[in-house]
Amino acid sequence: MTTRNERLIAAGLDQFQLRNESYPPVRDV
Repeated sequence: MTTRNERLIAAGLDQFQLRNESYPPVRDV
């Protein structure tokens, strides 16, 4: 119950950090 969530969170954080450099975060999860 934490394998899928962990992967989604990890991928989301990775993409968020990379995109955060381009523009400010617009989504608040």
